[in-house]
Amino acid sequence: MHRMTITLATAVAVTSLACVSVPAAQAAPAPPKCYGNGCTGKGPVSQNCDDDAAHLDQVSVSTAYGQAAAQLKYSPGCHAMWARGQSLNTGEDQGVPHPGDYFVKIVARNSLNGNLIYSGNAYIEDNLAHAWNWTNMAPWESHTKVHACVHWDNSGQTAKPEAPWSCTQWWIVSGG
Repeated sequence: MHRMTITLATAVAVTSLACVSVPAAQAAPAPPKCYGNGCTGKGPVSQNCDDDAAHLDQVSVSTAYGQAAAQLKYSPGCHAMWARGQSLNTGEDQGVPHPGDYFVKIVARNSLNGNLIYSGNAYIEDNLAHAWNWTNMAPWESHTKVHACVHWDNSGQTAKPEAPWSCTQWWIVSGG
């Protein structure tokens, strides 16, 4: 009888282990397709740079038509940065025409002489709930300073350079 109890307990334990499901291993993120200067002007998603992206800073802007934010992103794997813009609207006004839209941009300059390294912007459709878009990338290299900006404009789907922008602080890369 004692032997039967051990055998039964062992059978229950083995059966219990057999019923435990083990989750399938997740595929590793695809490797980056660019690095540093090689990423300049390229999209973070198409280059697999968004998988390891870190959020460095954020700024937002409010208008009578809602809110939008610009986030400064950094990918260690790609050694590059970009701005990700997002409409913070809830979608309650979805389908209601607005007289303007939000734009997000990234500006990268040489921190020693101020020369422009890269500047790019992207359009965010503001009357969709939580719509988002991103700029192309700028390199994370020595002596680079970078910031992300957002603004609302009523000139159509092209941002005016002279329009007032709300920007994050400048992030300075002292060493690559």
